[in-house]
Amino acid sequence: MTSFSTRFADENTRKQYVPERLLLPGDYRAPEREFATELAERDTVAVRASGLGEFPGTQIIDALHRVRGELGHPHLPFLPELPERGWQGTTLARTIATLSGMGFEGASYGWRLVHARGGGTRESARARSCYVSDINALADVVGGESSGASAPEDAAPSFKIQLCGPYTLAARVYAPNGERAISDAGAARDIREAFLEGLGESISLVRQALNQSEARLTVQLDEPELGRIISGTIPTVSGFRTIPAVPVSEIYESYRICANTFAELTITPMLNLTKVPLTYPDDRTSNLSSMADACAIARVFSTADNPAELLFDPDEASQNLIQAQPLSDPHRWEIAAAVLESGARLWLPIVESDAIPQQAQRLWRLWNDVGLQKTEIRSVGLTHRANTTHINPHEATLQMARTTEYARIVAEMVAEGLG
Repeated sequence: MTSFSTRFADENTRKQYVPERLLLPGDYRAPEREFATELAERDTVAVRASGLGEFPGTQIIDALHRVRGELGHPHLPFLPELPERGWQGTTLARTIATLSGMGFEGASYGWRLVHARGGGTRESARARSCYVSDINALADVVGGESSGASAPEDAAPSFKIQLCGPYTLAARVYAPNGERAISDAGAARDIREAFLEGLGESISLVRQALNQSEARLTVQLDEPELGRIISGTIPTVSGFRTIPAVPVSEIYESYRICANTFAELTITPMLNLTKVPLTYPDDRTSNLSSMADACAIARVFSTADNPAELLFDPDEASQNLIQAQPLSDPHRWEIAAAVLESGARLWLPIVESDAIPQQAQRLWRLWNDVGLQKTEIRSVGLTHRANTTHINPHEATLQMARTTEYARIVAEMVAEGLG
């Protein structure tokens, strides 16, 4: 059997990893499930892979086959979003479809709340119909799976859905007066409560589709607007002024309320903080009052039995203007160590342009330089970096395959003590 070090050297000469099965003509071919078996036999530390949620194309069945094929156990498959189908296929539309008792209509400037409690509008109903149809498609795909991505018998299946976080949601929808809902604390609170109230029904539908009432579900909350909300730089509709900043203490308290609901529903919260300026308690280079504290978010969004998961890029979080090669500056990665020490899990985006073996080696070297223990790799997952809406389904499938290959190489590095 070829040793890992020899195979690593061979793979290191290749620019990009491309599985042979994805080079063959014809329909999509899922990978064999040798990795999961190997992990069980060797007791290897598993490094999980997943995706951000968006997927190219308009065919939900094909997208589900590809996602579940590439991200079988021990990885984290997800319900793909297909924005090429139109506005009803976006994360925002899915989130609006989740809200309980709130009706929105499509205006020239976006989604506008038409009444706080009551039936939905035509646009809301269409978003809801698309979301439920996607969940039904998931049930059809799961029901048709006779082999392949099976987890160990004692492990419940894992799955992820993606929604807008409560603050990004409030920043991207509009109150009846036409202003952003985030400008009204009461409206933002009502939207959060409607979101949490409706989340339980969505989770129940997904678990039914998976045919597993005990399925371990993760809800990824995308919060790209959090940085602008904290810094008070979101413009009003007129554009002549900006909406006042929301105090970080208020944001943390809102997240604490969300955490309690997530714990009650036994779902794992994953906050996508990509592109959000972040700091941590020992950071002496950032303005703490105008940035989100990653460790504080991790703590308030966690409960005793339900730790939070954070997705961000340590190389970008500090907003340091000095250019540095990704995975090369231990100082920038101190925030990752701080988040892990706070008890949270960490998801990292991979560098799309770099060869996977080289990148994995740099990550493992940096991991040691920061002083993290190799066993802490259990608390790390990997995703691709960019959205996939500008590429085709085959290229998006390759992205997932490369991410799982990256995860496999890092897991083997840990097991064999390479680096």
